[in-house]
Amino acid sequence: MPIPVTCGGCGKAFHVGDEWAGRVGKCPGCGALITVSVPVIEVAEPPSAAAPVAEQPALPPPPPRAGMYSGPPPPPRWGYRGGFEWVAAARRYNEAGFRSLYGWFVGLFVTGIVCFIFAFVLAMGIEERRGDPDPGLIVLMLLLFLGGLAAMIVAVVFQCILLYRAWAVIQDGHARTTPGAAVGFCFVPFYNLYWMFQAIWGLSKDMNAFCQRHGVTRPPLPEGLALTYCILFIVSALPIPFVSWAIGLVELVMMFVLYAGFRDAAISILQRSQRT
Repeated sequence: MPIPVTCGGCGKAFHVGDEWAGRVGKCPGCGALITVSVPVIEVAEPPSAAAPVAEQPALPPPPPRAGMYSGPPPPPRWGYRGGFEWVAAARRYNEAGFRSLYGWFVGLFVTGIVCFIFAFVLAMGIEERRGDPDPGLIVLMLLLFLGGLAAMIVAVVFQCILLYRAWAVIQDGHARTTPGAAVGFCFVPFYNLYWMFQAIWGLSKDMNAFCQRHGVTRPPLPEGLALTYCILFIVSALPIPFVSWAIGLVELVMMFVLYAGFRDAAISILQRSQRT
């Protein structure tokens, strides 16, 4: 294969044979010495096997919309089996029962408060007439006090039944506690100061989550109101004259509003269970 050569002195271009590769010769034009370069032979590499393509990781699922329940369900709590047992539990109750419970609870509670107020007024009048008390006023004061106490006790019973049933209709395996524990721990001294946050505030949160999971269309319960009620309940128990009474009055109104929400949410769940 001829090797191309170009003279650096006169610029003459010519070709020489392969045997001149790497040797020195004279230019035929000007006689200058030229070193013939060794030609570089390019060797084509055999085609290599195609490298394996790395497997692309699967794309993560899109994030859930705000307010939607996502992810694997938490393990059942308190030994509950989960599933659709909540439907059977909800069907044990009816709308009229929830409305009746709330009506008796509010009516008896207000009756007890009115009786206590009248008994207090009579006690003040008897105190002013300490030298000549009227036996009839004393008997009436005692009757009002005992009647108010009885009305309050029965009102608390209806309140506990309403709270129990509200927890019972959301037992799908995701509730934070059982109906019996929700009500029972409220009567444990000192511990109930913590537990009411679970029984009341937790109920509002769990009811909202339950409605999202099972497609119960209704306005969400006011979780902030439930939390405020629990805080005011503790503050109103402090021995602060007049201040604790004013806070207790606000807390009483909030309690009626909260339990009305629990009643309405439970009724919506009952209606949903009829379609399941």
